[in-house]
Amino acid sequence: LYTLLDTKLVWKFVANLGRFTTKSQTHPSLSFCVESVIRNSPIPLLDSKVKNLIFVYGSLKSGHYNNRIIENEEFVSEATTKPLYRLWNLGSYPGLTIDTETGKAIKGELWRVSPEAMVRLDRLEGVPTLYRREYIKIEGVKEEVQGYIFNRDVTSYKECSPVWEG
Repeated sequence: LYTLLDTKLVWKFVANLGRFTTKSQTHPSLSFCVESVIRNSPIPLLDSKVKNLIFVYGSLKSGHYNNRIIENEEFVSEATTKPLYRLWNLGSYPGLTIDTETGKAIKGELWRVSPEAMVRLDRLEGVPTLYRREYIKIEGVKEEVQGYIFNRDVTSYKECSPVWEG
């Protein structure tokens, strides 16, 4: 059995490496933890050979201060989510939440990024505590798209317009 602390360490392990590796002969309990977390993970796992399509809606967009992290990756297009989300002003950056009943279509950008860039993004976004990475539904896009969902209570924040201006 593993504790909540062990689970947080395993998440950190998976997020920092961006891939699944274990040494079961030396750490059988770690192998069990990682396999269990991966099996039950809401976070899409990274394939070390495939670039991931990601939706960005705030400080990672072109012209904004955190875009430096992905500026050498492939910009695909501007994009709009299906009306299933809300955008919150968290101060110097926004947070996206899921709202299937009264959600709005959020405007942002699609980028195709390497697994190494995705690991840097996860670190910036504080996955899995501050944000979590999930599949996002984008208008007119059939391919799986990932994005960052704010992972905390938003009752003390103001809602933004569907376009983050920064």
